[in-house]
Amino acid sequence: MLCLHKPDPFKIAIIAALLAIIGDTLALFLVVSAFKDKQEDIAEERKFLENQIQLYQEKLSKLK
Repeated sequence: MLCLHKPDPFKIAIIAALLAIIGDTLALFLVVSAFKDKQEDIAEERKFLENQIQLYQEKLSKLK
């Protein structure tokens, strides 16, 4: 025989809240991870551009 009982709305609300917290935490982790990756990309690009500027300054000083 099946035991059909009415689910407790309080328990359902607690489970939903916990799932929302877990989802928000995962989303925050992904955002922070993407931000760190972007910062690393920006740092690499900045280093490359600084090297390019230095090379062009050396070439310019040789022309003078």
